[in-house]
Amino acid sequence: MRRAFPYLRSTIRRMLSMVDTSARFPSNVSQLNENPVANFSLATNERFKERNDQWQDRTEWHSIVAWKRLAEIVGEYVAKGSKLYVEGKIQTSSWEDRQSGERKYRTEIVAREARWCRQDNLRS
Repeated sequence: MRRAFPYLRSTIRRMLSMVDTSARFPSNVSQLNENPVANFSLATNERFKERNDQWQDRTEWHSIVAWKRLAEIVGEYVAKGSKLYVEGKIQTSSWEDRQSGERKYRTEIVAREARWCRQDNLRS
């Protein structure tokens, strides 16, 4: 059976939208190959009911990287506790650890868009 949109599945799988709270100020808003880059964390919270009818809360931390003008904006305005909507792609990189020789992996969200959900958490 032939699929009508074979590219759609991989596109959906690699895109991500999330809204939640920034964990910390963006670190190292710096230049890399003449492009500004900002790294920050975003927490998403999930509340679910277990089999024993007890509610559980789960917090997941996400590493976010923003480039170019978005990095400058994030570095200037995002504060710890800011409510953000972030849209971007999921990207995993790997490298070999120099000390142990072990293969390491890092998954991060490369932000394409960021919107602030509340004005009262902006840094001035």
